[in-house]
Amino acid sequence: MISVDLRFLTFSKQFFLHWTSPPVARLVTKLCIASSVILLTACEEEQEKIEALETELSLIKNSVRDLKDRVQGESERTDNFTHRIETTEEQSRDALEQASNAVLQQGDRFKRVEEGIAQISKTQQKRESLAYLKVGGEGHAPIRTGHGTFLVRLEKLIPTPGGGSKVQILIGNLLGLTVQQFDLKGDFGSNSPELTPGEKYEVFSQRLDEWQKTLTPFVVTLDEELKPNRWTKATFDLPASTNKHAIELLRLSMSIKRAYLSEKKQLSEFAFTGIGSKAALMMKSPYGSFLLTLDDAERQEGGMLIHARIGNPLGYAITIRA
Repeated sequence: MISVDLRFLTFSKQFFLHWTSPPVARLVTKLCIASSVILLTACEEEQEKIEALETELSLIKNSVRDLKDRVQGESERTDNFTHRIETTEEQSRDALEQASNAVLQQGDRFKRVEEGIAQISKTQQKRESLAYLKVGGEGHAPIRTGHGTFLVRLEKLIPTPGGGSKVQILIGNLLGLTVQQFDLKGDFGSNSPELTPGEKYEVFSQRLDEWQKTLTPFVVTLDEELKPNRWTKATFDLPASTNKHAIELLRLSMSIKRAYLSEKKQLSEFAFTGIGSKAALMMKSPYGSFLLTLDDAERQEGGMLIHARIGNPLGYAITIRA
């Protein structure tokens, strides 16, 4: 069974009848139309705002896209500039490395040049400390010692029993001291090879080394007194040669073991010698002492023509006037 409240039904009916009466219905209709117009107008304004916002948003998107493109372009420029900087740095490092290598190479070249000059100087000093005396040759050779330079000349070479030889030499003492004891050290054998035209130095050096191996060494100690400004005869024995070559060259060095200073005497400005003498006398000059040998003299009308030899032991050239 359904129960209905009659009071509620009565109220509802009255309300409906009130709102559905002609005046009220027209009013409601007008209100609805006004509300619809207002709503439509509001919608149109909102649509315009939305379209304006969409347009503005599109502009913003375009601006953002342009900005992004510009940023990307600047980034590419930055990358390109960075690459150029890195390339320049790499080239600078390579240039510095090449310059450093060039400096090192130049330093090595200068070092080799200095070593070559030192070797040449050493070889020159060694050659100057040795006297090369050829058998049958004339004249004398300088021989450098720790005390100064002497002159030496080969006089005789006499074979002795057993294959050896007796050597007679003359030693000229140009110094102001008297030598009491000295050593002669050297070797002997065939003449040294000579560089032929067009021959490479390496080939000549090899031939020179082979020649050095054929020489026979010797060492002697002599007690001959070598007085100042004089020639002194010295004799010593050579051992038998180690090869079959005849003695053609005598090479020796000299070292003084005992000497003393002589009393200094005033040398005369004049030298006295005989014509044809094999000895050489010391001749004083303001530049130093020279050796003088008179070979021959010829009578001529109004005077004599003298043939003389003058030995210059000094280290420079000089013009001599009688």
